[in-house]
Amino acid sequence: MPPRPSRSEQAAEIRDLLSEYHPPGAGFDEVVDPHGELRPGWDVVLAGLGEMGREELNRRWGQAQRLLRENGITYNVYSSDGTTERPWKLDPLPQVYGRQEWTALSEAVEQRARLLEVVLADLYGEQRAIREGTLPSALILGAPALLRPCHGQRPSGDAYLHLYACDLVRGEDGQWRVVRDRTQAPAGAGYALENRIILTRALPNLFQQMGAERLAGFFRQLRETLESLAPGGRDEARVVVLTPGPYHESYFEHAYLARYLGYTLVEGGDLTVREDRLYLKTLQGLQRVDVVLRLQDDHLCDPIDLDPLSTIGVAGLVQAARSGQVAVANALGSGLAEHPALSTCLPALCQRFLGQELLLPSLATKWAGEPGQAEAISSGMDARVLRAAEEGGVGEPIGPWSDDEARRRMADELARRPWRVAAQDLAAFSSAPGWDGERITARPSTLRVFAVRTPEGRYVVMPGGLTKIAGHSGQSLTSLRRGGSSKDTWIPLAGADQPPSLLPTPAEAIEIRRSPRDVPSRVVDNLFWIGRYMQRAEGSVRLLRGVLARLATDESLDAIPELPSLLDLLTSGGLVDGVPEDLHETAAREELEACLLSAFSDPALERGLAASLSSLQDLVRISRDRLSLDTWRTFSRLEAEGHPLTDEQPADIGQGVDRLDSLIIVLSALSGLIMESMTRSDGWRFLDMGRRIERANQGCALIRALLAEPGAGERGRIEALLEVADSIMTYRSRYLTALQAAPALDITFVDETNPSSVAFQLARLQAHVRDLPEHPDPGALSPLERRVLRALSQSRLAEVHELAPSDGTGLRRELVTLMDEMLADLSAIADAIIHGYLVHLKPSRQMGRLEPEAR
Repeated sequence: MPPRPSRSEQAAEIRDLLSEYHPPGAGFDEVVDPHGELRPGWDVVLAGLGEMGREELNRRWGQAQRLLRENGITYNVYSSDGTTERPWKLDPLPQVYGRQEWTALSEAVEQRARLLEVVLADLYGEQRAIREGTLPSALILGAPALLRPCHGQRPSGDAYLHLYACDLVRGEDGQWRVVRDRTQAPAGAGYALENRIILTRALPNLFQQMGAERLAGFFRQLRETLESLAPGGRDEARVVVLTPGPYHESYFEHAYLARYLGYTLVEGGDLTVREDRLYLKTLQGLQRVDVVLRLQDDHLCDPIDLDPLSTIGVAGLVQAARSGQVAVANALGSGLAEHPALSTCLPALCQRFLGQELLLPSLATKWAGEPGQAEAISSGMDARVLRAAEEGGVGEPIGPWSDDEARRRMADELARRPWRVAAQDLAAFSSAPGWDGERITARPSTLRVFAVRTPEGRYVVMPGGLTKIAGHSGQSLTSLRRGGSSKDTWIPLAGADQPPSLLPTPAEAIEIRRSPRDVPSRVVDNLFWIGRYMQRAEGSVRLLRGVLARLATDESLDAIPELPSLLDLLTSGGLVDGVPEDLHETAAREELEACLLSAFSDPALERGLAASLSSLQDLVRISRDRLSLDTWRTFSRLEAEGHPLTDEQPADIGQGVDRLDSLIIVLSALSGLIMESMTRSDGWRFLDMGRRIERANQGCALIRALLAEPGAGERGRIEALLEVADSIMTYRSRYLTALQAAPALDITFVDETNPSSVAFQLARLQAHVRDLPEHPDPGALSPLERRVLRALSQSRLAEVHELAPSDGTGLRRELVTLMDEMLADLSAIADAIIHGYLVHLKPSRQMGRLEPEAR
């Protein structure tokens, strides 16, 4: 029903915006009440949108979508076509709730969080609820999420739930109901924060007019809570964020939260337990960890005491937590509260433990473990949503939308283990507005709210949340996996409250630091290979561009004397395959062009351009918490430029050169931003070492291929060397147009003032190696230092005028020998760095496996 005319001057614009907003007659609408009046807050929002107009709103929406892409906000979804990453979807219209309504909802969420906390404490303690019959023993004792090794264990801060979330729907009566509790590793708070940042940039004036409460206070409370959990009240608690890794659906959120809170993002392999203490593996040695904010299922956290098949856990974590030497939030075992049938007992449990009526009920739920319920549920599967308790908490919901195979598996589970299955009535979704580019339409909606426990034992609810709506008005599911979208959620400030900040107050003294506290060895390893792949991709692009640019002319292949040497480089480097053996044949040019163009996207080339770009992209994604926002945005440009390269080959030589030109610009920008925006820590040092090794290796290979044979056509080979080595302008500024081997060799090999020369790379390597953590005998040179010093000395002692002449056999044999020795030294230097600093773990044997499995 459209609203009655408003007294505001924008009444006409509001009516126009809502002219095609038609919520279902039987459901609850979040915008308009049954009398046609706008609900609290919506008059301000719709008036602002009406004043803005459709065209401007679409422009702002486009800006928000661009920010989502540039910031790399993704949600990983595994599908049959192999796609694992989807852009995050954000609707440009906020979801608004009035302050009074939100206060009542917050009280109900706080009560439910307290109740689940008390229930968990009882189930892992005295189990009074089971003994008294308030909870059926089969429901709990048969639950896979009951972690028996954690029974009787006192959790950190005497609390199980430090962070709590629940998914809500609102029925026609306006009553909120819980669809699912999220108690072990609640996801979504980071996405809610990113939604807020994006939307306030797209709609800054509207956000200020609304006076919505900021979210920073919630995350400040989360940080205070985590740091208060440090054993023994240790000052400067070291907190880490434990993630399952880059293939988890919410990995972006894990990296984003870690960065926002100022904590180190770690995987299970980054941690080790020694004498019941948890340590982080860094280049400086083991650093003690006080608190773990775990973002993975609890049963996967320890392969010794929990799941022996887990490859992402930390062996001994349960014992370390039991001994009180490390705090884990949420406590191990808290996933038990996610059992889908527990909600059937919550009203009675609330009376038993809190002496109160349950303020926030669940959707009507039946437990199949009760006598006769399994048969009733089985016969009515088409009208219900079924969930089964699993080791990870709760399995995927099975409903009318599920395929036959999924429904068959659920029917089998219901028949074999009914105590694990619960059935909920189909949710009656409320309607919320969604923008489709032309108009506002009514969409089914759900809301996820978050609460954090304070050190005093209260729960503070985030003033906002993660609203989800269906992808279009005819869709009934709000799941992001099935095309749904998210919304920012705005709550007006209460009175004259000041918006909090995550920054310290002026009264708080900040300890001065000039280096990161924790850089896991795994992160350093990733950064080292980012440097290598970044330079390998850039060198490959320059070499391939040099060849294609020569073929773009009308000259015959015989008139390009440097071409055979360049093609040999491409072939030996693994960049192309199938170069014609005889370039003098009539069809050679067409065959050669086809071979070179196929190199853009050939997946069979393990060291090809597409493979280097793909490896670089994978490494940058999993290292995003170490990179600046501008660097990430440049990386997004690289992906935009790189995907056409790897997806399809260019139509012709000219298009290929244009693509490579664009890619050079983006790679150079990415390299420059990474090198200039990172603090000079161990991470930066290893990234730069990887880059220097790769560039020196490319330089030596270029010199050997293009200067080994003097004589006819050498001018073209020297020009190609200077061009691919990015030194042509330096040469011309010194020697005008005279091309000779000795000065070219000096610029590309010996000159330490040229940032593209081999000597420059070796000098930087020596400086880095000198600053690496000391080896056992600091008074002597390590094998790595000896290798680098040997290579650098050879470049400094090289006499270019002695290397340039031929030895009478048609070769510059001394030059060839020197380049071969340099290439061998560079390979040994890379191996020494990898084995001396980056290979810090022997292949582990996972308990329960017959074969060792490398990480």
